[in-house]
Amino acid sequence: MIAHVDNRITYNGNGNATEFAYQFKILDRTDIKVMLTDADGKEKLLTKDYYVDVEKSVVRYPGYAVGAEVPESERPAVLPTGWKLTIYREVPVTQETDLPDQYPFNQVEAIGDKLTMIAQQLTDTTGRSLKIGVSKSTDIDTVIPWENGKSFRISDDGKTLELSEDPAKVLPLAQGVYAQTQAQAQSAAASATAAAKSEDSAFESAGVAGNSAQYASASAASAAENAELTSGYKQEALTAKADATASATNAKASEANAKISENNAEASKEAAQSAATTASNFANASRSSANEARTYRDNAKNYSENVNVFIPSVSSAGVLSWTNKAGLTNPASVNIKGAKGATGAAASIKIGRVTTGEAGSNASVTNSGTASNVVLNFTLPRGNDGKDGKDGGITVDAELNDTSTNPIQNKAVNTAINTVKNNMTQGFQTVTASIPTKVSALENDAGYLTQHQSLDDYAKKNTANTWSAQQSFKQVLLGAERYLSPVVSGSSNTPQMPVMHYIATGAFTLSLLKIAASLEVRNSTVFTAYIESSADYSLTITDAGTLKYIGSASDVAITSAGLLLNIMMLKDASGNLTSIVQASKLEGGA
Repeated sequence: MIAHVDNRITYNGNGNATEFAYQFKILDRTDIKVMLTDADGKEKLLTKDYYVDVEKSVVRYPGYAVGAEVPESERPAVLPTGWKLTIYREVPVTQETDLPDQYPFNQVEAIGDKLTMIAQQLTDTTGRSLKIGVSKSTDIDTVIPWENGKSFRISDDGKTLELSEDPAKVLPLAQGVYAQTQAQAQSAAASATAAAKSEDSAFESAGVAGNSAQYASASAASAAENAELTSGYKQEALTAKADATASATNAKASEANAKISENNAEASKEAAQSAATTASNFANASRSSANEARTYRDNAKNYSENVNVFIPSVSSAGVLSWTNKAGLTNPASVNIKGAKGATGAAASIKIGRVTTGEAGSNASVTNSGTASNVVLNFTLPRGNDGKDGKDGGITVDAELNDTSTNPIQNKAVNTAINTVKNNMTQGFQTVTASIPTKVSALENDAGYLTQHQSLDDYAKKNTANTWSAQQSFKQVLLGAERYLSPVVSGSSNTPQMPVMHYIATGAFTLSLLKIAASLEVRNSTVFTAYIESSADYSLTITDAGTLKYIGSASDVAITSAGLLLNIMMLKDASGNLTSIVQASKLEGGA
């Protein structure tokens, strides 16, 4: 019975724990697999440095079998914080139980074989599917959302799958937006360059105006100096004064003009700075748009590479390769086929006890041996009572029939056997009565018997006779009869005589080929065997035509107390052979 539904368990490391328990059932310690997940989420299937204690149902990591320990320097660290250790069951998908080729064992084995085939088909299908790592949480929703023209991606919390745009459609759009944004950024950069040139020109105009003002001041000073030098010459001085006044007026006008030029230059500078700021803002906006477009392009590329574009396939040689619909570079191929494992030890399977359970109970099979040396004990339910509470709900024939396949009553078989026996007895009696007691009373019309002829080859009344050929009698009356009963020890035999004594040393096969061959049409015979054994074994009857059983077929089994086996064999007019088997398990003994 398997009541636990979990097939794996994951532990988080704390830097201290070295024993990790599991609760699910296993058949062998090799059924346990251990997966190690580091802090970055990378998984590694362990092949060493752990030990499965099947008696305590724990895995030790690091751990080793007694006598197989390694030095401390070669052992891995205790499972650290941030790491995970996952224990899961992986049983080989095989059915290695081989039951006898006899009802109901062959049907039980066929059921197990079919279930194993179904499991192998499912294993092959899931082995070629995308799977979530064994160390991942069990609460992940793997239902794929579906909408025409859409794709899907893993949600940000890693718990579900959600719809997204098809990367094959998004990538070209993102590339177009990115190209357009790059052009806008280049245009903004050109505008900023032009604004910078305007700012430089404004600064240059302001400098020229300042130089003009300085030149005008210098001219005025020079005129005043000339006026003082020519004070002796009144007219010339007045003229010079007038000229100087005119020059000063012109200088003031030039200074005013220079101031106007300076103001105009300052305005040009501010306008240039404003234009530069506007261009810089536009450039920044363009750069931001370009960054957003680049991010959108990168996301689209990431979706196309990591969501559903890549399709895996595995060759017969175990090479995992990829293809995609977006024309992207595929990941490198890798051989995932593991090394061939060592040949396991051969197992043995034997049939132990076969017992009859209560009517309506379930059939069961238990193993009283070990996992590698199996001893199967079967409990088969008795049939439900029929209408009269005696025949198990099936039709039981009251007399022999050439065509019926139903079981037959014991008394019917006994009556048939007694009839054959009585007929044989009457035949012997008739023959005995018709045999003359004196040679002189025999007919001698052919001259075969004379008083001088030897009677060595003739049957003698008061002397034991040995028959070496078949004798045919109409009726036989016997006072007593004995049969040779050879003793045969082993696990199989093909008898020629009707009475045998067997000592079974294992599962026994009884072939009635020679007895069946000796029967002619409309002949019958009875084969009887006493089978003794020191243990319980199965009994298989072959070469006996159609087998019918008195009672249940499961009664035909050898027990340590012994078995008495009676088989009535009949061959009809068409040569069809039917054998009615009566097996009686013996009790008592020493």
